[in-house]
Amino acid sequence: MAKRPVFVVCAEGVHLVDRVDVSFTWYAGHSSKQKHRSVRSLHEQTLLLKPNATILEVSRKSEQADGQQCSAFNLTVPSESPPNRALDFMPDRVQPHIRPSSPREAPIHSPFHEPDAYIFLECAYQGSKVFVHGGPFSDLYSATPRNARHDKRLKCSGPLTGFRYGDQSWPLTPLTAFYDWLYITALMHHPEIASRLLHYDAFTDIEFNPRRSVNCQAHASALYVSLHRRGLLNKAMASQEAFLAIVTTFDTQSPPFLGRS
Repeated sequence: MAKRPVFVVCAEGVHLVDRVDVSFTWYAGHSSKQKHRSVRSLHEQTLLLKPNATILEVSRKSEQADGQQCSAFNLTVPSESPPNRALDFMPDRVQPHIRPSSPREAPIHSPFHEPDAYIFLECAYQGSKVFVHGGPFSDLYSATPRNARHDKRLKCSGPLTGFRYGDQSWPLTPLTAFYDWLYITALMHHPEIASRLLHYDAFTDIEFNPRRSVNCQAHASALYVSLHRRGLLNKAMASQEAFLAIVTTFDTQSPPFLGRS
């Protein structure tokens, strides 16, 4: 047995995201087949607690295309920090390899210009880290996601002190603020992907272990949907200050509810 958090969208109340810790059968091994079996078990146990939930696994191990596209190893962000002013995102300017939104889908409003270049979200996050003895390592922006995550400098540059992305500096608190903002930035540059996330109200990441990590793409996905449903998305993403104000006004994540053992 194993236990993983499930992040549930909260459309009202003091929490933006509800965390439910769920016990399930873990299938050991690194193959996609074993990961898929573990995800299915996690979702089956989640549905016993949340029978009406529509769940998406957000990782490269997802069996759903929506979940694979939303992996930090596949999702992309602008190569530079975007300006803090709102404009409509033009669907015909999205990257050509992404399917455009259906005309029936609600338009997604984005505060960002279309950038000249994109980089993988994982590379942007790792390359923006600032340590006591080094960073940010912006050369990681052009690395592969796997190489960026395992770069030796991230382990030997002393304690993490914050993040630097473009012309913005981000503190370590609130704990997941920079990663969540970066992830939502990526979604707002890909409105056709973002619009499909709105069909889900619970998110998992089978690779995320809260004992070893803090930031989670499943949590960031749930936060995006929650902000959208509350009508706070554009306000939150208008500026760094606005985002920090909203995530500190609300508890972005409720204390874990312990599910079935």
